[in-house]
Order: sequence, then structure tokens, then C-alpha cells
Amino acid sequence: MLVMLCVNNWRNGVFHGRLERVEIADLTLESPYMDSALRIRVDKIGITLGADRRTWPYSSYREWVGNWCWDACQMTPDNAADLLNFLLAFRYKPDVGPAELWDKIDAGLLLTADDFRKVGVM
Repeated sequence: MLVMLCVNNWRNGVFHGRLERVEIADLTLESPYMDSALRIRVDKIGITLGADRRTWPYSSYREWVGNWCWDACQMTPDNAADLLNFLLAFRYKPDVGPAELWDKIDAGLLLTADDFRKVGVM
């Protein structure tokens, strides 16, 4: 499934190594930290976040998708749900998204691949 990553400087489109926002299944999460979003590294293995260097594999990666602030990758639904849960634990907050996903987040429940199927994005 498509995972959009806001990782590029808004002034010039150059990768700056911070994950400011992520969009998966029409759900957008954004960092609560204005100037200190989680560090991100992208390599051939996957995307790696934070000081603990947790990595999520992807099948393909593209730069400048939509506009120069966003990159995108294809990830399994299970990995995409795990990534969202990781970001929620780091206090990333939903900005927009399907009510079904938002309600589950508000209830403190973990998101799963089945949640994406329920909202019709798979």
C-alpha cells in the first residue's frame, strides 16, 4: 500500500532527514514537534526511524511525489499499520482521515491491516 512521507525541506525539496508527516490510507499524522520531528533514514533495506533505529521494509521508493516535500513508498499493510502505531506512540497526531481509523486511535487501540480493508483502501 502507498505510504506518503513528508521528509523534504519545504524551501527547496532537498531531503532533510526528518519525518514531519505521514499519510497512509487517507489518514495523515503529523509530528507534534515543530522543529524536531523523528529522524528518518532511507536506504535499500527500508525506512529507519528514531534513535532506536526501527526499520520498516518497502518494495519501492520514489522521491518528490505530489510536490517536492513528499516522497512515497509501497509497503505491506501490516508494516504500514505497524509504522502508524509506532508514530502514534511517539505522539504523532492525526490531522485528517477516515472516522473509523480516527475513532480507533482516540480509543487508544492499535491499528491493523484489517482496519485499512474496512475503510476500503485495499
